[in-house]
Amino acid sequence: YRLMHVYPQGSPDGIGRPLTDKEIWNSDAPVLFVPGHGGSYNQTKASAAQALVESRSLHGGVRLNFFAIDTLEVPSGLAAELLWSQANFINICIKIILKEYEKRSDGKNVNIPSSVLILAHSMGGMAVRAAPLLPNYQIGSIGAIVTLNTPHLAHPFGGDGNLEEFYERVNAFWMLESSWVRMNNDQLPQPTLSNIVIASIAGGSRDHVVRGDLTSLYRLTPKGRSIH
Repeated sequence: YRLMHVYPQGSPDGIGRPLTDKEIWNSDAPVLFVPGHGGSYNQTKASAAQALVESRSLHGGVRLNFFAIDTLEVPSGLAAELLWSQANFINICIKIILKEYEKRSDGKNVNIPSSVLILAHSMGGMAVRAAPLLPNYQIGSIGAIVTLNTPHLAHPFGGDGNLEEFYERVNAFWMLESSWVRMNNDQLPQPTLSNIVIASIAGGSRDHVVRGDLTSLYRLTPKGRSIH
């Protein structure tokens, strides 16, 4: 896998030249795109371009700095091992992004991001939701997750035993109250999911691969922590 920086289509400066470090590690809020089953990191170029258009129309609104994971277009929906490996790499990428932002600040009085917004398509959303279960996850490093047509409740085609176990483990963790809030002891560490909000967007009635009901987050998060 590779971590890529996404240059928005339609940007006015330097389309025909490599970006400088200053242009890559700018003051914009970091977004990490995770493609789905057989997906490409190039899918996020349109989103990056639209975000640029919106930021220009908001007169000082938050600008977004897009990164993406090149998953080599592997069929992640067919093997739990691929989803776990992507989850591990997501945590690595987030750590690199936040560390680079901190390093490029050079001690200046600027707002250094402490978390990343995740945009994920299809099975990429499940890889993102699996990331907090792994030892290399840094609590608080994911601020928000937006999933596009992700089958949260179950695999759309049933899957094998390993995929069923993957779903059971991830969803059980997200349904635990202790994953979100401290339980009767203020001395306990910060709960793993305590600062995450998540939005799930379905593909609509014309999507015959991932049914709309599978994209629901019902009972997977506490009230007020998800939109679907």
